[in-house]
Amino acid sequence: MRVLPLLALVFTLGGCAATSDVMRLDESTRIPSEPSQVTVLLDEPARDYTIIAMIEVSDQGWGLSLDELKQSMVDEVAALGRDAVIVGTTTSQSDTVLMPVGNMYYGVNSTEKKLIGKVVVFADK
Repeated sequence: MRVLPLLALVFTLGGCAATSDVMRLDESTRIPSEPSQVTVLLDEPARDYTIIAMIEVSDQGWGLSLDELKQSMVDEVAALGRDAVIVGTTTSQSDTVLMPVGNMYYGVNSTEKKLIGKVVVFADK
C-alpha cells in the first residue's frame, strides 16, 4: 500500500503547473521569441496593433501566484511569436474539491485564479 501515497505525490506535483487556453484570431505563423522580448501591458498601447489571439491562464486551484500565472502567459505568448499581451481580467472561483485518501473522501477548499489577456502584434514591426 506504499504505492498510493507515492502516486498521490506524483499527481500532486505534476498538477501544479498553470494551464493555458489560446483562441487564435489570426493563423499566421510567426517565429517564436524569447519571453524577455514580450511586453506585458495593463492598458491599450498608444501605438497601432492588431489583436491576433485571446489567452486565458489558470492555476486550476493549485495556489500559484499571479506572478507565476503572468510568467506562464508570457511564455505562451513568446512561443506564439507575438509582441505583447494586454492583461485584462483576473478572476477567481472558489470550490470544494473532493480528494480521495484511502477509502475516504475529504473536502478541500480550492480557489482557481485566472489571468485573461489579448495577444497583440504591433503594426510598425
